[in-house]
Parts: sequence; structure tokens; C-alpha cells
Amino acid sequence: MTLADPIKRDQGISPFEMFLVVAFLAILGSIGFVTVSDVVGGTKQTKLLSDVKALNSAVLGYIASNGNLSSAKTPEEVIAKLKSVSLSSHCNGIRQSFIDARIDIDLQSEKESSKSSLRA
Repeated sequence: MTLADPIKRDQGISPFEMFLVVAFLAILGSIGFVTVSDVVGGTKQTKLLSDVKALNSAVLGYIASNGNLSSAKTPEEVIAKLKSVSLSSHCNGIRQSFIDARIDIDLQSEKESSKSSLRA
């Protein structure tokens, strides 16, 4: 071989190079998965806390407008009362239900209640 001849290489990639590419993609994929799962978990927790605050505000507003929840024995009855329209004369400006009428209650099962994780 002379200096004028270029060094000839086989075209293509070696198994080692393929392994490096696959390993790199696996590492990127695992980082992306962890990041996305953390974002989804944080979003669910934020939604759950927001829903609890909204329901607490609705209950306080209902009681402040002379509503009575003492007869409500189940969560369904509380939600039904909060969906009722406020017709109290001393609440100027409030002539609507305390929560969105489309809200429905979904009680957790025994299996779900035994877990410590939040659910939205």
C-alpha cells in the first residue's frame, strides 16, 4: 500500500457500534419515562388537591347561605345538596348551584381504600 492509496474500510457499522447506539437510546428512553411519570403523578396530585379545595369551598358557601348538611348521610346526598340552587334572599348575587351540576361522585373500593396513594 502506498501513501497515495486511501485506507479502505468496510461499509456499515460493527456490532459494538450498534450496541453503543442501543445502550444510548435505552438510557435516553429511561430518563424520558421517569420524567414523564413524575409529571403525570404531580398533575394528578395537583388535580386532587384542587378538587378537594373546590368541594370544601362549596360546602362552606352552602353552610354560609343557611344551607344544612346535617341530614345528608352519604357523600351522594352532600353532592346533591351542593348541586341545588341557592335561593336565599340574603345572598345577593348567588343564584346558582355551589358546584357544577355535571360533577358525579365515584366512591373508592375496599381495595383502593387500603392503599395509601392519592387518587384523582
